[in-house]
Amino acid sequence: MTSAVFLEVLVSLSIQIGLLVLVVSWITKLTNPEALKCKLWAGCHLVILGLTLRGFLLPRPRLFQPAPHLTPSTTLDIVLWQQQFGLAVLTLWLIGLGYSLTIFIVRWYQAHRFLKTCEPIQDTAFWDKILRDSQDFHELETLPRLYVSPSLQSPFCWQVHRPYIVIPEFLLDFDPDELRLVLRHELEHLQTGHPLTLFIQRLVEIVYWFHPMVWWASRQAADTREFACDDAAVSSRKEIVNYLKSLLKIVERADEETDTRSIDLAFGRGRSMLTRRATRLVILARNGLAETPSLESPRRFSWVLANVPGLIAFFVWAPIDFTAPSGSHWSPWPTWSANVLHTFGIHARDYDVNDFRYHTHELLEERGQGHDFPMGDSNP
Repeated sequence: MTSAVFLEVLVSLSIQIGLLVLVVSWITKLTNPEALKCKLWAGCHLVILGLTLRGFLLPRPRLFQPAPHLTPSTTLDIVLWQQQFGLAVLTLWLIGLGYSLTIFIVRWYQAHRFLKTCEPIQDTAFWDKILRDSQDFHELETLPRLYVSPSLQSPFCWQVHRPYIVIPEFLLDFDPDELRLVLRHELEHLQTGHPLTLFIQRLVEIVYWFHPMVWWASRQAADTREFACDDAAVSSRKEIVNYLKSLLKIVERADEETDTRSIDLAFGRGRSMLTRRATRLVILARNGLAETPSLESPRRFSWVLANVPGLIAFFVWAPIDFTAPSGSHWSPWPTWSANVLHTFGIHARDYDVNDFRYHTHELLEERGQGHDFPMGDSNP
């Protein structure tokens, strides 16, 4: 992949992702159930990964040519500048990618090690009864393993091969009704597949560590996950009151001791998150528990989610690769995808017709800069 091609793909994908996040944000404002909003943001992160794979593995449309009336000499100057700038951007992106990936691996390893220090709950009959009393969680194939830790300040769930719920030791002193509500919250995380959803979200954050709209979407997704699990945990005003008591006790405990662990699906997730959740629950209790609204209204916008990603992927491409030849409406197949297709005997054009580089090589030689322009395979 040449630096100019990489620059075009990265800029185009960044614009596409920004537009997609805006569309999803608009749709979530038109819907009420937090569970549905949660699914919309999860779908948004999946689509972002899909757009990324499409950008790097498939040919790209060339609907416009960048400055077609420039002289060859001027175009060459721009291309040489693009080559250097694109290389700098690629280097910076790889550094950020490596750093973000390292942070992700380290945190995953720390959480995995921390699980090994936790003790299993001994009174299994009591805990099984609490879990089985939650009839709404019958979709779980296996009940999660329950662990306790004296060094933890907020409950969290974890799932790789099998589900876990870890609670702080001080929660053992909670009223059983309050504790049941906390466990319902964690069970909803597991039942709705939030650990996998969060993993996909983290992959997007690693690749697009530089994109502010990605981080904003992640915050929205995190909020809706917690709100959706809160909604699943309570079914009456009395339960809301007990649930608020649990939140308050966890906040007070967190103020007494600083827990430095970063657990993504922790029950607390910081004072600001707990404050927003508590405020929302107070409003919910004051107004009464509303029934889940009909999905007919959101379905009217389902065509938007079904078609917008495809439209964005086709039309939104920044024409900044000045090496692209005129008259070609599609880029070549990327080398790695074309090689796979060739292996199966499928023809795929992996070269540009009338490649700009070969037409300008003589001009570079006249300048004495022939070595500055790549003459190898131009495909991404």
